[in-house]
Amino acid sequence: MYCAAGFLLGSFVLWTAIMLSLDATRDRILERIANDQHNLARSLAANVASSFRPIDLSLLHLRDFWVRDRAKFAAAVARDVAFLNREAIVQVSVVDAGGRIVWSNLAGPQMVDVSDRGYFQ
Repeated sequence: MYCAAGFLLGSFVLWTAIMLSLDATRDRILERIANDQHNLARSLAANVASSFRPIDLSLLHLRDFWVRDRAKFAAAVARDVAFLNREAIVQVSVVDAGGRIVWSNLAGPQMVDVSDRGYFQ
């Protein structure tokens, strides 16, 4: 009788210790996952910012060129695209207020209408 009671008590203590240990391990793992997610989000934000900042500056530069000296605009686009090769810039287009492409560095039909596209609206 005492042996069975001792076995049950020992089993209860052992399973309680195992359960507490698993719970603590789960908490540590969840904390590590949260930290990893936070670090990954910060790294991604820094990467996106470092990619978009030069593109934004290039667009400001090209806008000024378009307004001041359209004859040299194609050369300015070529220089900026070469400078931004890490960002994998493929196309530079100028779209007028009506949504028509009035200039593009890609060969193809001019005056394409993009006014119905989500990125233009």
